[in-house]
Amino acid sequence: MEIWSYEEANEIVRENFNQSLALGLNIVQSVERALYEFETVMEENEIEKLMIYIILTKLGVEHNEVRPDICDEFFRLTETHTLLQILNQFDNTELNIVKKEIDELRRRLLKEI
Repeated sequence: MEIWSYEEANEIVRENFNQSLALGLNIVQSVERALYEFETVMEENEIEKLMIYIILTKLGVEHNEVRPDICDEFFRLTETHTLLQILNQFDNTELNIVKKEIDELRRRLLKEI
């Protein structure tokens, strides 16, 4: 199975999330649906798991409603030791994009705590 690029993951997860909202689900339910829909993908690949959690965290921030479990997993995945193992698998272009997203989200979330 081919690993998604960050851009592809962003498009796929956002589309799923937006479809959930269009179906009348709220933010929490839309995130839950995304977790269910992408469960197998996340179990099979740490890179895609990281990307999905970055995107779900960002969607929560954008909608002013970050689920605590999503926030906790985002911080766990972006701890230095765990993150270094995963980031080594990105190419340089994607690495810069992902690092920028992580830094911005961590800064925003830590400001709110």
